[in-house]
Amino acid sequence: MSFRAAVTITLFATLTSVAGLAHGQAVRTPGPQPDGSVLLPTQWSLRPAGRQIEVGDFPVSIAMHPDGRYAAVLHCGHGPHEVIVLDVEAGKTVSRTTVEEALYEITFDAQGRLLYVSGSSGETVRRFRFEDGALVPDAVLPLRPAAARGVPAGIAVSQDGGLLYVANLWGHAASRVDLRRIGAPDSVRDLSLGARRPQPPRQPVADAAPTDDPSITKRAEQLLEHVDPAQPHPYACVLDEPRQRLYVSLWALAAVAVIDTETWREVARWRVEEHPNEMLLAADGQRLFVANANINAITVFDVSEPGRSRSLGFIPVGWYPTSVRLSTARDKLVVANGKGRISDSNRNGPRPGFNAEPPTPDYIGRLFQGTVGFIDLPADDAAFDRRMAEWTAQAFSCRPPVPARDDAVAWEGHPIPRDRTDNSPITHVIYIVKENRTYDQILGDMPEGRGDPTLCLFPERVTPNHHALAREFVPLDNFYVESEVSADGHEWSMAAYATHFVEKQWPLSYGHSRKKFPYPAEGGFDAAARPAGGYLWDRAIAAGVSVRSYGEWINNGPGPDGPGTAKVKALEGRFDPLFRGFDMRYSDLKRAERFIAEVRRFEQEGEMPRLQIVRLPNDHTSGSSPGLPTPTSYLAENDLALGRIVEAVSRSRFWPTTAIFVVEDDAQNGSDHIDAHRTVAFCIGPHVRRREVDSTLYSTSSMLRTIELILGLIAMTMTMTVITTNDIDQDKRSARRPYRHGCGILV
Repeated sequence: MSFRAAVTITLFATLTSVAGLAHGQAVRTPGPQPDGSVLLPTQWSLRPAGRQIEVGDFPVSIAMHPDGRYAAVLHCGHGPHEVIVLDVEAGKTVSRTTVEEALYEITFDAQGRLLYVSGSSGETVRRFRFEDGALVPDAVLPLRPAAARGVPAGIAVSQDGGLLYVANLWGHAASRVDLRRIGAPDSVRDLSLGARRPQPPRQPVADAAPTDDPSITKRAEQLLEHVDPAQPHPYACVLDEPRQRLYVSLWALAAVAVIDTETWREVARWRVEEHPNEMLLAADGQRLFVANANINAITVFDVSEPGRSRSLGFIPVGWYPTSVRLSTARDKLVVANGKGRISDSNRNGPRPGFNAEPPTPDYIGRLFQGTVGFIDLPADDAAFDRRMAEWTAQAFSCRPPVPARDDAVAWEGHPIPRDRTDNSPITHVIYIVKENRTYDQILGDMPEGRGDPTLCLFPERVTPNHHALAREFVPLDNFYVESEVSADGHEWSMAAYATHFVEKQWPLSYGHSRKKFPYPAEGGFDAAARPAGGYLWDRAIAAGVSVRSYGEWINNGPGPDGPGTAKVKALEGRFDPLFRGFDMRYSDLKRAERFIAEVRRFEQEGEMPRLQIVRLPNDHTSGSSPGLPTPTSYLAENDLALGRIVEAVSRSRFWPTTAIFVVEDDAQNGSDHIDAHRTVAFCIGPHVRRREVDSTLYSTSSMLRTIELILGLIAMTMTMTVITTNDIDQDKRSARRPYRHGCGILV
């Protein structure tokens, strides 16, 4: 039995609190479930096929040893990096080797005697001898001076072991290394793949006020980057020696560069879908296995007939699969799951007075251990088809629940339309994004919700408006962000998605070489980070819905009163240049004052934008930075600013047709006794159910889906394309039908 193109959709549960459909629903919280599955804070479930073993923080690459017995796995997330050698048949760890820092790829030479590991910000490739499952350091191969910014990612080795090819992510170039002449002046040759030579990052201004919060510094340094929208960000490379070609995926340009390895020049550039990353070269393959990170599944394609590839279904795996390999005997899949097999609480997360010395034990960036899954494949075609049918059904059962949209009685009079083409009595949406707090940190002292008062750092005496809004409207005590930190948090908050570029860069930016790995989000590197489905404002503009941004995706002006600029073209003319974005030296009360002045102006003019995105960032705080407010002061100010905005809108002529949604971009900077992703969120407005706790499991995507339905916007989604190349000799490509929800190409 075969299955056609994938039909899984990103349709998360909408926020039913707006009218009250959640009565009587059982409370579902993340973690192990009675049926043996694991519920994630993203609303997806895990029911992985095969067996899994833990390997470490964010595994990203697998190299199969030529003899088929071993697999080497590289994990390189926020914490220390390692190469772990696994016995494929036994499914157990053989050895672990620490590497200073890595980014993406490891590969064996053709004989399996040597293992190469790309060295990331060290600008090297490390070589190890492989001896019966153990790695013995052999050489460190320098590509350029350590202070330069190339950052090797994908690597490939020639059949005879004499040449090494490297894709340099931030150098926007490919390198050819003559391994027989290491150290010679011309042993490394770079080929630029960018529109112009990359420039080093600008230096921070010398008189900037000090701060002890690196997350603030990261954002400031991003503004000093020389950003070129034509930068390709080369990621993976695949060597095709018979044709003398090297194929390099250009992560930011929706293209694959084709390089002649003899003349060492680019001879073609193939167009593909957005963000091509890992590649595979196969001449006689019958099936293609693709890791689909955000649906926690492997998609299987039949590619036996060129030009007529078709989907065979899904294999459910762990959380956020990053890489998949087929065993040498072709009877087993080996899958790296970047975030492992479970989410968790973080009672010992960041909080004053507890384990003040870094690293914080339960910091969310290091909380989740990745896994490697081993999945046996039936040898017989009929048995394979039967198993695929079972696996596909299992994968579909892991999707978030979808409301019963055909229940006309339940939806009668509901202010959230069943379809984006239906009308809603709500015509204006104000979407307020704040920073980094967990539910327990702020509302843990509320007896109405499921909070832990021992973890409440900013109780009602500090945040009276947060508490009053929760009581007056509806406490959402089972609401989660999909993100881990601000870098992916703002992407999820604006797109219901974070690209692989963002998910892979932030652990290195936050935990390793900040100078080499800049803050990857919020429009700073739009071509590389931008999801295929665009952002919320893109959907609004396409639907003819007026939109205005207050501080989101905005470059601040040079001074507190200086006009800002839009980071992306879509927001030009659709933002308030006098509303200051992320700046911890600027008061949220001034932000509230500015927004309230805008509401009053709109009242005089008779209309206001239907979608307004407002940033109130100062609950982020500046830690104990000298000369800046204390965390308690920041939270009190943020609380008052939020209260003033709600009060002003509630007294305006637009109140009867307005819904205000409030969410934190992430929950990284606190503890929560249920899950590290649980956060503070509000639905505020005349159509919201009042004074009743809603414990339905929601996430940021729920909030965005609700906004989309209210405003009649097309849902933001993920896409991928499988490309088959039938005529490589002439450097042509033949594009095939697009498939949803994936990342990868077959060349």
